Amino acid sequence: MTLSLKSGLEAVTGKRHLLWRYGLAVFLFAATIGLSLLLTNLGIRINLTIPVVLALAATAWYCGRGPGLLISVLFQTTTIIYTTIPPDSNMARVAFSYFSVFSLYVFMVFVISGLNRVQRRLSEQRDLLQVTLSSIGDGVITTDTKGVVTFMNPVAKELTGWGQSSANGVPLDEVFRIVSEETGEIVANPVERVLATGSMVALSNHTVLRSKSGRNISIDDSAAPIRNGNTIKGVVLVFSDVSERKAVETRNRDHAPHRRGPGGRAAPDRP
Repeated sequence: MTLSLKSGLEAVTGKRHLLWRYGLAVFLFAATIGLSLLLTNLGIRINLTIPVVLALAATAWYCGRGPGLLISVLFQTTTIIYTTIPPDSNMARVAFSYFSVFSLYVFMVFVISGLNRVQRRLSEQRDLLQVTLSSIGDGVITTDTKGVVTFMNPVAKELTGWGQSSANGVPLDEVFRIVSEETGEIVANPVERVLATGSMVALSNHTVLRSKSGRNISIDDSAAPIRNGNTIKGVVLVFSDVSERKAVETRNRDHAPHRRGPGGRAAPDRP
């Protein structure tokens, strides 16, 4: 019952969408013809090529290929019906002229609707990519080929203390500040090494991220190039907070019983 109701609603929604698309095509056709008649009654003569092309382009872009072909047929039919052909005209030439114009209409519809389809597909892929990166449990930062931040997921924002709007266009060194846990010295940015070598780079152990708020966070991370064929388009940096894991390891190490040697003395650990 539920599936039948859902299918029925989807069918109604699809029909409404279809009626809206074709209805808009008919409306734009009627508006263009109405404009032509109004200007004629007012004694204003203009070239209707521009309004026709605009109506055709708008229909193909916003309504798709089918409505675009419909308005092409309507425009061409109206032209054939209401255009006066001189008696001495060559019918073959007139027919070729009509065919050429209609072919141009069809070509425009296919090109414009195709561009719109590609644009929507790219937009959907971009949105899907952002949703996927935002859903990852690790911090994710992407940069361009100059090491400038272009995207941060929520985990990366939380760990670094930077917001997306404030981090966009900022060099990664300012957003992702990392130092050695043992020495406190600044660690080389992994993105720079990726751009220099063109291969994936992982940080050594004992790396600490200094957030904007002043927190010191033990992290593991890796960076890899974003490629389009053989061309590097940017770098993606993935890192995670391992502070809790390191704290557990430290506690376990501190509380581990020492092995006893002969006479009750602690035996040295074997390498």
